[in-house]
Amino acid sequence: MTITVETGSWAARWLDQRVILLTDMPADATAADAILAAGIPQDEAGVIVRNGTLIPKDHRLSHGDVIKIHPIIIGG
Repeated sequence: MTITVETGSWAARWLDQRVILLTDMPADATAADAILAAGIPQDEAGVIVRNGTLIPKDHRLSHGDVIKIHPIIIGG
């Protein structure tokens, strides 16, 4: 199945682009699987939004889903 992963400029240290098209994901893929397949370390993904709805990392994805990954932000 095909999943689109979108990130912001924060992911530039791992990725050359902000939108990654994953065309060969297994039918039972989770958001965590897509994050790894895109090349983003799991511990850097803080918030995941699928088609406009917040989802957990273990959420099963569907063909054509678009997930947006937002980083964990630490400040003080």
